[in-house]
Amino acid sequence: MKTLRTILPFLMVLLINCSKSDDQMVFCEYINSDWKLNSSARVNETGDKITTQQIAINGWYEVNIPATVMSGLRQNGLYPDIYFSNNIDTISSEPFKKSWWYVKEFTIDKWDDNEFYSLKFEGINYQANIWLNGHRIATSEVAEGPFRMIDLDITKYASSKNRLAVEVIPPEPASLTIGFVDWNPNAPDNNMGLWRGVQLKRSGKVSIENVAISSKLNLENLSEADLTLDVEIKNHSSKSISGSFNAKIDKNINFNVPYSLLPNESKRIVLDESTNPELHIKIPRVWWPSNMGDPELYVAEFSLFADRKLSHAKSERFGIREISDYTFNIGNITHRGYTINGRKLLLKGGGWVDDLLLADTDDKVRAQVEYVKDMNMNLIRLEGFWGNSKALYDACEENGILLMIGLSCQWEWTSYCNRPENDFMCVVDEHDIKMVTQSFQDQVKWGMNNPSIFVWVFGSDKLPVPALETSLRKAIRDYDKERCILLSCQNVKSDVSGPSGSKMFGPYEYVPPIYWYIDTKYGGAYGFNTETGPGAQIPPIESLKRMLKCEDLPLVNKEGWQFHSGRNEFRNLDRFLHNYENRYWKDADIEDFAFNVQMSNYEAVRAMFEAFVVKRNSGATGVVQWMLNSAWPEMVWQLYDWYLNPNGAYFGTKAANKPLNLIYNYGDRNIYLSNSLLEDRSLIAQIQLYDIKSKKVMDEKIPLTTKAESVESIFSLSNLTAPSDVYFLSMKLLDNANPENIIADSFYWLSAKEDKPDFENSEWFYTPTREFASFSQLKDLSQVEIDSKWNITPQNDKKAATVSLTNNNDKIAFFIEMRVVDEDGQTVLPVTWSDNYVTLLPNESRTFEAVFKSDGTDDNLTVKLKGFNVK
Repeated sequence: MKTLRTILPFLMVLLINCSKSDDQMVFCEYINSDWKLNSSARVNETGDKITTQQIAINGWYEVNIPATVMSGLRQNGLYPDIYFSNNIDTISSEPFKKSWWYVKEFTIDKWDDNEFYSLKFEGINYQANIWLNGHRIATSEVAEGPFRMIDLDITKYASSKNRLAVEVIPPEPASLTIGFVDWNPNAPDNNMGLWRGVQLKRSGKVSIENVAISSKLNLENLSEADLTLDVEIKNHSSKSISGSFNAKIDKNINFNVPYSLLPNESKRIVLDESTNPELHIKIPRVWWPSNMGDPELYVAEFSLFADRKLSHAKSERFGIREISDYTFNIGNITHRGYTINGRKLLLKGGGWVDDLLLADTDDKVRAQVEYVKDMNMNLIRLEGFWGNSKALYDACEENGILLMIGLSCQWEWTSYCNRPENDFMCVVDEHDIKMVTQSFQDQVKWGMNNPSIFVWVFGSDKLPVPALETSLRKAIRDYDKERCILLSCQNVKSDVSGPSGSKMFGPYEYVPPIYWYIDTKYGGAYGFNTETGPGAQIPPIESLKRMLKCEDLPLVNKEGWQFHSGRNEFRNLDRFLHNYENRYWKDADIEDFAFNVQMSNYEAVRAMFEAFVVKRNSGATGVVQWMLNSAWPEMVWQLYDWYLNPNGAYFGTKAANKPLNLIYNYGDRNIYLSNSLLEDRSLIAQIQLYDIKSKKVMDEKIPLTTKAESVESIFSLSNLTAPSDVYFLSMKLLDNANPENIIADSFYWLSAKEDKPDFENSEWFYTPTREFASFSQLKDLSQVEIDSKWNITPQNDKKAATVSLTNNNDKIAFFIEMRVVDEDGQTVLPVTWSDNYVTLLPNESRTFEAVFKSDGTDDNLTVKLKGFNVK
């Protein structure tokens, strides 16, 4: 795998699902660079004239796609700083109510009249008329819908030199378009444009259209696997053709299969171990999610020969793994769980959103997937935002991150899609059902060999109407017979397929840590909660300064802050601040507030994930933090912000999801040992308790053996009398064979007074708190000084900062933030820390590592520290 992982990034940059013949013929390539863009308000000509060189396009905007119109204009220096303050609100939408032209001139190397050519448009929002060399090759009735993938035969119109014009028509108010619901403002252009890439494809008389690769494992010991290849081939000519299909997988699989095709015929060939014994693999390299094993990948190469000549070739990357689901009841409600390779999954994920202008770079996407892995999560949920390229999918399969892909609630509520509202998605007539079905099938074919994708999701908050559900199921099963299907993320029941088995009962606003352990009716730790979370996650001060005007910065929850909050019920921070100020205090200084609020971010999200971990063997099957990331700089629903700056919730998530961990249960006040690994371990649990004056009042060491995939209570604090109003619980998990090796470190600040949720007054998005824990005594912590040392060294294509902290005091050094900063004092981002927002016990030393990319010299980098009680 080391060799494979080394060459894969190069292969993905060179070609995606494309291949070269022995003489280096490229069978498909992206033509994404050097496009021209202009508004139809400035171009009073039709596509036939634009594409026959009668219209000069010099002076048009130069863009690289993927690019919505707004994104393309920003490539040309227009609309700068639209994410700052309320600048985006000042942009008129009028220029985007007309169509816009995208024009591309391209050549076809080694043009051959005997070959066949096509263009594949991977994403157009919303409709388009498409012209090539004076001919209209698609009307807006054909090219309709943001998730359609339009494959157009251009053989009779193409030549060695070509001009392509795409007239993109914006969505109407009731169009089934891309939308951000109540998460943030919409883009002024409503994301119209070529938001994904365009491929030029070529072949001889026959081509490989699709290959679906599925696997079946011996689940007893994973010692063998059977592969099935479902190959779709097409004859583009008017004559019958016979030839051979060749498959090469790894070093040991290489075989040929004869085929014959009638004129213009498409055919499916299914190959498995019964037809080709080579497809039975012994000792397969199995793909596992992060923290369960390695995400092993294979590359398959397929070739199609006609008249003894290579006509087409295609490569696919895939993983050998087996997904299934199961249901169970808690009371009278059906719940659902998932397994991989015969092992039950605890899904730990976050809700993904693309950039507000759908302008994420591949590097930014990969950095975010690395963040997900770093937080010990294993899942990303896509709700109507599916990435502007395959970068997200490639990064997930390489890092062992599962993908849950589904449609958005944008299409379910009148206020967002301007359609009549009922108990179903607002996709009801024959035209829309056909378009959405074809769109979904296009996405299935695009990603069906990616081992990360484990479930296709139809509705978010609601069910599809029966006709749509039936149509979607058939469209998926035509190409993907192995993945699970989830009809809705909400707990609903279909007349077609029965109960969904998932739940979406909130909350979306702040709830205290104890909520997740004791709630049994709403969003608590039972079942599969497909979207939930403790509300606002305010970013660090550095990010606040980048998004707000100086005069708005100290005005917490006023107009400037609210503009960067959510919408509708989430348009302000009232509920969050009510809880924060009752549990902690009201900060007078904005710098103090931005730092101190990270304590709340940390403990709130950590408890959510930990509760599901603790209860995973008693009915909890998964949780999706709402949300993982943000489409633009904001205050809510994010583990890291748009600038890729992690907040306290990021490190609370990372701490909660450690594969070996000691967890404090706020509900029963017991300490649990969690082992999510696939192996037993011999360990020592060290449990210490300190009062507010840093006096150690308890010190226990417990030798124990933990079974694979287990969670058990190992110690109880239920009869403990709190030593002070605020006290500290420190837990370390040590390797029994080498007690100096700290496997996991968990630190809690606890209140003698417990939070008490007011369940009787719960709403769909919020459960109020009627009595609050109190952490005001944290202000009594003694001020301390700590010693710090760091050095920066190369680490592959990145750099690593090793930071050693020493607390030479007899007092706790509480909640220390570490940052690597450049010569301008700006945090180097993206960055992954081994831990952060850490606490040092009296006379304790610890070492941490940060990994990052930086173009600057090491001399221009330094490490900055800030601690709650650190001088």
